[in-house]
Amino acid sequence: MDEFVFWLILFFVFIVLPFGFGFLLYFIPKKLGFIKTGIAFSVGYFLLLFGLLLYGIFEDDLFTKNQAKDLLETENIYLKDDFKILENESNEFFHRFELEISVDDKTALINKIKMAKNFKPEKDTIPFIESKLDRYLGPEVYKNYETVEYFIHERFKPNGEEYLPTWITVSVSKTENKLMYKQMYEF
Repeated sequence: MDEFVFWLILFFVFIVLPFGFGFLLYFIPKKLGFIKTGIAFSVGYFLLLFGLLLYGIFEDDLFTKNQAKDLLETENIYLKDDFKILENESNEFFHRFELEISVDDKTALINKIKMAKNFKPEKDTIPFIESKLDRYLGPEVYKNYETVEYFIHERFKPNGEEYLPTWITVSVSKTENKLMYKQMYEF
C-alpha cells in the first residue's frame, strides 16, 4: 500500500501539477478573451518544461570548455592553449572528465606539480584514504606526487560534520597529452 501511495504522489507532483498549471495558463486568458495570449503562455511553459527535461537528460553532453576551465581554475590550473573534451560523466557523487591538452600545457602542469613544496616521488606517497585525516572537520590537505603513469595533484576538503568531504584529483599523463579531473564526495 505504501508503494502505491508513493507512486501516486510522484504521478501527482510530476505529471498532474505541471500539466494542470500549463492548461491553466491557457484557459484563464481564454476565458478573459485573450486566446492568443493563453496559447503563447501555455506553449512557452511547455517548451520550458521540455527544455529542462532535455537538459537533465543530456547534461553530460552539454558540458563546455568554459566549465572545464572553471573547475581546473579552482585548483589553480590554467590552460593557455586550446584543448578537446574527450570524456565527461557525472552524477550526484562524482564528476569526471578527460581533456586532450597541448604539449606546452602538459609540460607546464608537470613542472608545476614537480615544483610544489609538497611534491613526493611515488615511493613516498600515502593515499588520502589510508592517511589519518579528520574526514569532516580537519583542514584542507593538498598532495602533489608522481606515479608510474601520472603526475597527480590532489586536494582533500572536509565540508563540515553533516556534509560529505570533497576529494579532487587532477592527473596529467606521462605518455599522452591528457589531463583527467575527478571530483568525488567521499563517504
